[in-house]
Amino acid sequence: MEKIDLRTIYKGQPEYELFPAPKPGESVWPHQGCPCWTARRYTLLANPDHECWCCAFADFHLGQDKALEVGICQYPKK
Repeated sequence: MEKIDLRTIYKGQPEYELFPAPKPGESVWPHQGCPCWTARRYTLLANPDHECWCCAFADFHLGQDKALEVGICQYPKK
């Protein structure tokens, strides 16, 4: 099965941007990412492709009743 690369499909759209460095304290969308990406302990995806939604440094309030659509980069705090 061929892997679908969302960053290629949506190239040029900021919601799928791969940052050159973390953005501590700034907003991040679920499909964005950076080279300092670290998987959450409970990430179930086989290959999350460095998405902020699955990053241990991104706070999307996943432990709350309602998750945020846009998270906050917490690098290097966590």
